[in-house]
This record gives sequence, C-alpha cells and structure tokens, in this order.
Amino acid sequence: MKKSIWIAWKDVKIRITDRKGFMMLILMPLILTCILGAALGSVVDGGSRIDDIKVGYIQSDQSDAANMFTKDVLKKMKSIKATKAGSEDKMKKLIDEKKIDVGIVIPNHWEAGKTSAVVYAAPDQTLKSSIIETAASSFIEQYKAVKEAASASMDYISKTEAVKQGKLDPAQFAEKLAKALEKKQVTS
Repeated sequence: MKKSIWIAWKDVKIRITDRKGFMMLILMPLILTCILGAALGSVVDGGSRIDDIKVGYIQSDQSDAANMFTKDVLKKMKSIKATKAGSEDKMKKLIDEKKIDVGIVIPNHWEAGKTSAVVYAAPDQTLKSSIIETAASSFIEQYKAVKEAASASMDYISKTEAVKQGKLDPAQFAEKLAKALEKKQVTS
C-alpha cells in the first residue's frame, strides 16, 4: 500500500513540475470539449431529428421486387411519404419546388441487380437521400438473398425421398412457405 501511494505521489510531482505537460493535461480536454460541443451541439440537443421524408418515385421495373419495394417500403413506412412522379423531369421539378425531398427511379432490370436505383435530391437533403438510397440497396440485396435461398431450398426439397415417393408436392410446399413468409412479413 505504501509503495502505491509513493508511486502516485511521485507521479503527481512529475506532472506538476512539467508545466507544458500539465497545461496539456488541463487545457486539451477543455479545448476538445468546446470544439466538439460547438460541432455536435445540435445533435445533443435533439436538433438532428429527421422530419418525414417526402419521396417521389418512378417505377420503370414492374418486377415483384420493385412492386414490393414501393408497396412495402415506400408506402408503408411511417416516416416516408411517397408520391408517384410521372417522369424524371417532373420529379426534378418537384425537388426544385421543394414539394418532395428525394426522388428515386427504379430502373428496368432492378430485380436482377443489373442496374441500381437512381436517387435525386436537393443539395441540402443529402442525409435523406442517403437514407432512401441505403433502403433501396439493402432491400434489393435482401430480396436477392431470400430468392436465392428459396431457390436452393426448393432444389434440395425436390431431391428428397419424400418428393420422389410422392409424399410431398413441391408446388404445395412452396405455396405454403410463401404464405408463411408473407404472414411473418406482415406481422413484423
């Protein structure tokens, strides 16, 4: 116990005699606190709350994935107010007039992953545009993963003895699985 007190006292004496180190020890946390307080003050005060995102969309792709994205993501999310825009020019005009915050174009072959969604926004709406862009890319990646998993599962099931013996109909199994997944999606 005496040794630890002796070491602590020696450390305090060294810190006090080193004026430059002592100033850094006291001033640097104060300076950093002031800088970070000024930079992040609005975040701490709740000023970073994102208002509802007004989204205009154009859906060129009529695939299941595109329909699910517009129906289940854009239209059902509480914080997103979706409006169908007639054309890209009309959507850009709506952005300029501040009637929508973000515009998204779901191009043909989006489900296949050959093209990605195009997001438009005013320069002051970068956070909202990145939220919509991330939602679109996450949705399509998840959709492709589920589709691939379902395809692999059906391939596996079609090779089982139950199917070969006629005890299990793969079409009925797929239909029941799809209904179960839809119910789970609706409840979550």
